[in-house]
Amino acid sequence: RDALAAFGLRLASAALLYLTQIVMARWIGSHDYGIYVFVWTWVLVLGGITHLGLNAAMMRLLPEYREHGDLDRFRGLVRGGRLFALFAGTVLAVAGMAVLYAFEDFVTQAYVLPAYLALICVPLFALTEVQDGIGRGQAWIWIGLLPPYVLRPVFVLAAMMAAWAVGLPMTAATATGAAIAGTWAAAIVQAAMLNRKLDAVVA
Repeated sequence: RDALAAFGLRLASAALLYLTQIVMARWIGSHDYGIYVFVWTWVLVLGGITHLGLNAAMMRLLPEYREHGDLDRFRGLVRGGRLFALFAGTVLAVAGMAVLYAFEDFVTQAYVLPAYLALICVPLFALTEVQDGIGRGQAWIWIGLLPPYVLRPVFVLAAMMAAWAVGLPMTAATATGAAIAGTWAAAIVQAAMLNRKLDAVVA
């Protein structure tokens, strides 16, 4: 059942991402869409390495701690892992902004604002990765996969629709702003779902 749920969520995610790419490209044009994809790729890279593999540690260690009744370590890893992801992601984002500011004159101007905005996504992207590991490690597939793979693209599209409705310019910067909204909203929803589930099984 879990495998089917994971497959279904991944399938829905692929369809949503395909739809998102088409809509984004038509809304902001090929040039700005290329900028958006470039800066979002940096979010994927930085957010994926910031947590230093803690998402995999969650899948490996938390089931063992829970099985042996070592709930102090369980709680410590859950709390510490999430806080580390947020802290490390924030440090990396600030460092990235400092580097971008220092070399801003050497960067094509059209990339500067989207790059700054993209860095804001990194802490919550890293948190989502760690919470994904916690959810999957406890066989809570919906908590692990639904927010990052389904809710995030839906929130991004919703934010872009809202931006279009209020008359904001359809540019790479606006798309990256929508990515911030989608990334943060998905991470917060996932955190709320995870906290509720954890409270029910671990004192």
